[in-house]
Amino acid sequence: MKILFVCLGNICRSPMAETLLRKKIQDLNLNWEIDSAGMMGFLVGMAPDLRGQEVMKKNGHDISHLRSRRVTPEDIDHFDWIIAMDGGNYKDLLDLSNESNRNKIIQFSHLETGETIHIPDPVLEEASAFERTYHLLDECLDNWLRKQGVIHQ
Repeated sequence: MKILFVCLGNICRSPMAETLLRKKIQDLNLNWEIDSAGMMGFLVGMAPDLRGQEVMKKNGHDISHLRSRRVTPEDIDHFDWIIAMDGGNYKDLLDLSNESNRNKIIQFSHLETGETIHIPDPVLEEASAFERTYHLLDECLDNWLRKQGVIHQ
């Protein structure tokens, strides 16, 4: 399976999600392709936000080597799932898609209620927002893997 996470700049939420899912599938011995990208182009080549790097490192993950890139229409064709971090990213991805690949674009949703879960952008917030983002992504990824039938309760 090929998964792409998309946020606005690809410097906090999506690289965190990419790294968390990589670890989870590694632990499950799955050979998936995981990547992340952003909707904006002016951050291309930047490392993840230092506050996000710190939170990830504290939790056993190194994201310092990742660099921001912009999502492309080819990405929509290539990946099996494109997971948008919030409603704005979701709408922008739909605009980038076509009828044949639009169904690949999703957002996280609550496991029991099905309600959409928006991952708030921590970049303009205090450092503790990155900690909240980490835990929310960790929970959402576990729930998404359950929905895929990869892990069980």
